[in-house]
Amino acid sequence: MNTKQRVLITALGTMNCTTIVSELRKFPNDYYLIGADINPAYCIATSKEVDEFYEFPYSTRDREGYFSFVYDFCKEHHIDIYYCVVDEEVETMAKHRDELASIGVKLCIANTDAVIIAHNKDKFAEWSEKNIPSCCIKRYSNYSDIKDSDFPLFIKPIEGRASIGCRIISNRAELQNIVDCWDEYVVQEYISSTKIVAVDVVRNRMSSQIEIAQRLELLRNSNGCGVAVEIIDNQDIREICFDIADKLNLHGCINMEFFLTEKGPRIIEINPRLPAGIAYSCMAGLDIVMNALRIAEGAPCSFTPIRVGAHFAKRYETIEI
Repeated sequence: MNTKQRVLITALGTMNCTTIVSELRKFPNDYYLIGADINPAYCIATSKEVDEFYEFPYSTRDREGYFSFVYDFCKEHHIDIYYCVVDEEVETMAKHRDELASIGVKLCIANTDAVIIAHNKDKFAEWSEKNIPSCCIKRYSNYSDIKDSDFPLFIKPIEGRASIGCRIISNRAELQNIVDCWDEYVVQEYISSTKIVAVDVVRNRMSSQIEIAQRLELLRNSNGCGVAVEIIDNQDIREICFDIADKLNLHGCINMEFFLTEKGPRIIEINPRLPAGIAYSCMAGLDIVMNALRIAEGAPCSFTPIRVGAHFAKRYETIEI
C-alpha cells in the first residue's frame, strides 16, 4: 500500500522549486512529488527529479480559471500538499484556502491576510507607514506632492516580482511619463544604499515559535536575486522582523528585504512566498521548506542554530534532459 503523501509543486523551473524538491527528496519514503510548469519537461531540469510532471496554464492571466484548473487537478490526483511560489498564484490560492482544504489539500503558504497585504506593494507601503513608520521608505501618493528637491525617485509596479518594471526616476520630465498610469506604481524616495539584506521568516502561531535567517547580499543579479551571500545577525533587523510578523499575525513563511543605511534598516518589501534564495536559509540552518510543511500540517516547527558568518554562492549546472 502506498502511504506516501502526494505533493504538488508548481512553477517547477524556478530556483525556489529546485530547493523544495531537493529538500523533500531527503525523505524518499514519505513524499511522492508531482511537478508542474508552463513549459514542457524538456525545458525544466528539475523535471527529472520528480515522480510525475505536467504542463500547467499560466497562473497570472485568468486567475479564477486557473484556480478551477488546480482544484480539479488536486482532486483528480489526490494531492495532499501544495507548494506554490509565484506571487499571483500564491494570492489566488490563499483566497481559496478553505476550498482546497475541503478536498484535503494543505497549502504551504502564509496566512491569507498576510499574503494579501504583502502581495500588493502599495497596500504594504500604506500598512508600513501605519505600523512600522520608523523603518519604512517615504512614499508619494500624489504627483502634486513631489518637489524638484525630492528627485531622484524610485518606482516599482504595485504587483510585480524579479525587479521587473522597477527603475530610477531622475527628474520631473521622466516622472511625467508615468502620470497617466500613476495608480499602477509605488513611487518612493530613492535609497542609494547598495547593502541589501534578505530575511526568511518562519512563524508558527499555533506553537508560538519564530525564527529568521538573514543574508547580506554580496552579489545580486538583474532579477534582484542574491547570487553570493553572507549569513548575518543584525539585531535591529531581527527586532523589526519579529514586530512585523506579530503585527501581520503571521502564520507561515515569508521573505522580507531591507536596505542597510546610516539611519538604520529600511524595509523594501515583503514577498509572501518561499523566495528564490531559500537554499541559503536551508544551508544556514533554517529549513524553511520543511517548516512550511509542518505549519501547514499543524505540527510544531523544528529549528537548529543559524550559521552566522557562513558564506554561500550559487552555481548553475547543465544537464541532459
